[in-house]
Amino acid sequence: MTPRIRLGGFKILKGIRGFSTTGASSTECIPVEFCGLLAGAGVNLPFLVCAGNRKGLYAVFDEADEPRVAEQTSGRIALEPTPPEECAVLSLFPHRENPTILSTFFQVLGRGKLHPRAVALSHSAITAVLPESEVDRAAETLFEPFRFSSYRTPADWKMVRNENQVLYREVVASYQEKRPGVYGVTWADGQILFRVRIVADRLVELAGLIQDLTGEGPAPTFFAGFRDHARGEFVVDFCRPSAASLLSKRREAGRSSLIEEQRSVCVLSMTGPHFGDRYGIAGELFAAFQTAGVSPAAVGCSVASIYAVIPEKQIRRALEAVADRFEVPAVTRKEPLH
Repeated sequence: MTPRIRLGGFKILKGIRGFSTTGASSTECIPVEFCGLLAGAGVNLPFLVCAGNRKGLYAVFDEADEPRVAEQTSGRIALEPTPPEECAVLSLFPHRENPTILSTFFQVLGRGKLHPRAVALSHSAITAVLPESEVDRAAETLFEPFRFSSYRTPADWKMVRNENQVLYREVVASYQEKRPGVYGVTWADGQILFRVRIVADRLVELAGLIQDLTGEGPAPTFFAGFRDHARGEFVVDFCRPSAASLLSKRREAGRSSLIEEQRSVCVLSMTGPHFGDRYGIAGELFAAFQTAGVSPAAVGCSVASIYAVIPEKQIRRALEAVADRFEVPAVTRKEPLH
């Protein structure tokens, strides 16, 4: 029997709504307009993914904000969002930057016949948005490959699942600050972006691709994906150090048909105090990039962290744009993998 992977625990947030915009036309301004409209209405977005070269955006909000979201978005953006649906956010932590945990998580989703709407990776957690009707089943399925220090069995988890499992509903207005503060900005060059499209109901195959590409190397430095309802596909953007590609070149060849695009990029990340409880953070970032002429290939915002995939030639402008819009105490370049 394969030993179960030990993790700290997982958390579920219910009482939320999720919705997406997808389309084949250019969506250069959609994230800016979309996030700006909701920030202006005081709506917090604790999770947001913008991937597929900004061709798809998925976000969640508190169910109490649904009337304001409808008022702000109806007929006011180029691509109408899908009708909001009842969802829950499942966060698995900490993943310790172990690529096996990410691939195993997608095996859980695939084998459990679950239908994630979006997934994002941060330094501390793997976060997935699921239909609320599936989240309890997903949580129980996690106990097959993982073991948790917080609870030993699904029964233990059920006893405590209602404790602290709701969104913090009093959000802070970031625009009241002259510049929103962050703890710091980290960036890494020498990254390869992989864009993958896979049939939405074949997530086990995506798990295999992740495992093949990462091999014994490091976990992806960026990972964000969303379900493209119009095409019945799950679209994923993920990055790894270019030096790591040497570790898995042979494995990669067997699955090249799934890889839509590869290119050299940089990955920028930042965290900040109360990011998950404040509105306007994502909007500030997208607006800063637009003003500076920076076109991120993908962005993932998950509670307290924001990650952006930046074309190599635009990274300096991106860092300057962030420093102009946010209070940044330090900018750190992550040493490349050797």
